[in-house]
Amino acid sequence: MRNFTLMILAAGFGTRMESLTKNIPKPLLKINNSTLLTNTINFFENLGCKKFIINTHYLHENLKDYINLKHPKKNIYLIYEPQILDTGGGVKNSIKYFNSKNFLVTNAD
Repeated sequence: MRNFTLMILAAGFGTRMESLTKNIPKPLLKINNSTLLTNTINFFENLGCKKFIINTHYLHENLKDYINLKHPKKNIYLIYEPQILDTGGGVKNSIKYFNSKNFLVTNAD
């Protein structure tokens, strides 16, 4: 599949990793000097993804700043959820931003 949209679920609190996610959203945790979020973006970009939609809630500003700093030229849209909507609600809330019938949904990790 080429030229598709990817929704990355990144709104959660990361409670199972609370000691690591108290001040940083889980998608920004690093493995081998790269964040989980960047690993996900790069992986799907290599598969042909042209547009990324990322739902956010917990520590939204951290994610926003990171995207602006590390991925400024990529076609990435952050969708802030004032109240966390869970997986189905997050997808439903964001579907209006998909301009293609070809899309995937994945977790940031």
